[in-house]
Amino acid sequence: YPNTTMNGFGLPVGLQLPHTRNHLTFEFLGICLTAPGKVRYQVKLEGFDKEWSPVTGAAYATYSNLPAGEYTFRVKSCNNEGLWNKKPAEYRFRIRPPFWQTWGFYLLAITIVMSGIFGFIKMRTHALHKQKGELEKQVRLRTLELEKLNRELEQRVEERTRKLVIANEKL
Repeated sequence: YPNTTMNGFGLPVGLQLPHTRNHLTFEFLGICLTAPGKVRYQVKLEGFDKEWSPVTGAAYATYSNLPAGEYTFRVKSCNNEGLWNKKPAEYRFRIRPPFWQTWGFYLLAITIVMSGIFGFIKMRTHALHKQKGELEKQVRLRTLELEKLNRELEQRVEERTRKLVIANEKL
């Protein structure tokens, strides 16, 4: 991580890792000049571990598949006389979420879905208005046809009535 400010331990300050870099191993060393082999450790990754780890002689801790979030790794050591350091060493870092788990992506997805729904409603409304116009046109044409047929029938009825009146008068 070039161009990064380093802390007193040579670690980058404000480290932010991508979600693909979520398998981490921390290596540490407690100094005991009289019995270095008897140094014991406890670790805790705040944001992941609920409790301190059991006491161990291993000078490393590995974490796999860490989810996105803010973390503080803490380690404390004990010498051969059972004296624990008063303040644990700590290191803060962050694992960024993948882009599909960010608020920006959620907003974009919601915007796209809402735009799709709005577009569908607009298209459907347009299609219904067009269909309504076509149906109204068909109704007008049918009405004109029926009015024409009605006039023709009225003319026929009048003509037949006239013929019957004439025929009735002849009788």
